[in-house]
Amino acid sequence: MTKETIEKVKAQNPGVELYRGEISFCDHESKKHDLEFIYRRPSVADMEAYTKAVPKSSITAQSNLLAGLIVHPAAAEIINELAAYPPVVADFVNENISPFFGTAITSRSSRI
Repeated sequence: MTKETIEKVKAQNPGVELYRGEISFCDHESKKHDLEFIYRRPSVADMEAYTKAVPKSSITAQSNLLAGLIVHPAAAEIINELAAYPPVVADFVNENISPFFGTAITSRSSRI
């Protein structure tokens, strides 16, 4: 993403706290996918809507949360690319969005 693009998006969203998101993953055919986007800081209302939607479908709730936060490029482009890879969306939400609300959790699992 170019500096010019970032500056243009910032100018289009005055007073909005913006972040650059990057997701890289390999699919089942070992094809690498690299996605870049700009998203806004989530609000309490975003998290409330997400929390209410999780019991119905956590995958849909995570995708909707991310889609609602993306300001550039069009959210549909990113969400369509990620549609077949729900764990990728879950990882981004858990690692990057949840900490805005003080929910940074470290966990570990190992075979015993």
